[in-house]
Amino acid sequence: ALLLGAALLYVCLFHWRAVMAWVSIAWESLKSLGYAAWPIVALLCFLMTTLAGPVFVIEVSAGALFQQLFGMPVGALLGMTSCGFGVWLGCIMAFKLGQSFLKPRVKEIIESHEVLKTVNEIISDEGWKFAFLMRLNPLIPFELFNYAVAMTDISSCHNAVAALGTMPIVMFEVYSAASAAEIAQTMGGSDVGDDHASKIKDTLIKLAISGMLILVVCVYGKSKYDAKVAAREAQAESQSPVSRRSSINGVESHHLGSQIRAASLRSISFYDNTAEPDL
Repeated sequence: ALLLGAALLYVCLFHWRAVMAWVSIAWESLKSLGYAAWPIVALLCFLMTTLAGPVFVIEVSAGALFQQLFGMPVGALLGMTSCGFGVWLGCIMAFKLGQSFLKPRVKEIIESHEVLKTVNEIISDEGWKFAFLMRLNPLIPFELFNYAVAMTDISSCHNAVAALGTMPIVMFEVYSAASAAEIAQTMGGSDVGDDHASKIKDTLIKLAISGMLILVVCVYGKSKYDAKVAAREAQAESQSPVSRRSSINGVESHHLGSQIRAASLRSISFYDNTAEPDL
């Protein structure tokens, strides 16, 4: 993934004119395909997710592309389904690769990433439900998270279910791009007056609602993560050697006190018997 990113950066910096020309040709080619562009976009998302690349670029482009082809809401729906399906398959493929060919390298990367390391440990204990919640958090890149999950003992079936947690973020990104394309199209069109302002207002309201939903999901996932981390830290402290030593010392002190009391009672009883005069 790093090599792919470096190669893309090099090409964009030093051959940007050729890149822009190629992008323009590819864009027009996809537009000419109509509905047939759906599987191609899904394939691009699949490949980019599997390689842990910037799939965000494909999602934004797909939102704008399908909006120009079919308008709203059909265009947004086609973009969300194509990108969602491709990303979901890419998550499954990355999980398989991480469990087999790339396992040593992935383990090294996770050990150097504190958040992924903590999430990885919690998933090993909690299972696919926590993996699903973590995928709802846009602050954790799912491209790397796919390989982090591969280091746990979660099954392929459970990983496929947990990968659905990535869909809200993917759909939000696609819908945001489609909404932005619609606003740009409306402002550059021939609509004027109240109808022009009404379309922009409706689009912004829908986008704001979507953003709020994603924010709620993000806060919920972050709170779950913090709660799990706090619980693990508390459990580790309760099982630390100092705590166990204190517990053992308390038991030993109680046992020693019992022995001292018993010895004192025996001494007192012996003294009373010897001090009693013979009759």
